[in-house]
Amino acid sequence: MIRFTYFLILSLLLSLSWSKFNNIPISFIQSLSFGYEDNFMRFSDLEIDSYHNETYTDNDYLGDSKFYDSAIISPSFQATLKSKIKSYKTNIILKAKFNEYTSSNHKSYFNFSTRFELKLKSYNWIKFSYSLTPRYYLRTFIDRDILPLTYYPCYFANENVYLSYSFPLPIKSIRKTWVDIKLNLNNQFYNENFTEYDTKVINLEANIKTSIFKNHFFSIGYFYAIANNISYDNPSGLSESTKIDRSYNKIGLKINAKKTFN
Repeated sequence: MIRFTYFLILSLLLSLSWSKFNNIPISFIQSLSFGYEDNFMRFSDLEIDSYHNETYTDNDYLGDSKFYDSAIISPSFQATLKSKIKSYKTNIILKAKFNEYTSSNHKSYFNFSTRFELKLKSYNWIKFSYSLTPRYYLRTFIDRDILPLTYYPCYFANENVYLSYSFPLPIKSIRKTWVDIKLNLNNQFYNENFTEYDTKVINLEANIKTSIFKNHFFSIGYFYAIANNISYDNPSGLSESTKIDRSYNKIGLKINAKKTFN
């Protein structure tokens, strides 16, 4: 709860300090949301029904939590700077979000993202984004490479970078419709007890999007992803867990429809 308070105070101070510079084309969005999860660490029914002796330490079955459920408090702060490069409009968007799980300090996490957008013409954009979650906790798991077998906290750093290019659909009779092509790179690096899951993912997707009907948005797309388990069969690794290849390929179809109500 202390980290949540610090985050909220910091975002308020930033918005108040920037508000003094009225000549700078910058806008702010501050939000605060509340949620609840009855099984926030995703235990199976069998795991919940089984008896586990707890001493309430980091290496227990429940980790630092005494409960399966948790309330969630999520403040976020976003700043958007709008400017021009010659005659082209640009946006620089900075966003920070903190998720506070009241039942677990480990599960609480911070995310930072930044995005640069360059508008070439109508429905024609170049966008670059970077986001980082330095420490995302899953739950405690048994590290089977160390004896005696015991639970250890499992968490990873999640880094995401994408570059996208969008352009109008080259059919003059169809208005407000564009094509969006995105290349996404994702790194997931785990803590020392679970490095066998370290993965790099490359994802390429193409979408056709339209808002031809008033207050409606629709998109359909195709994506292809290649995940490389970089710790697989690592020559320096002596554990059996690195002998399992967790790499995968994934293809899929994405459909999205949205209606805005006045």
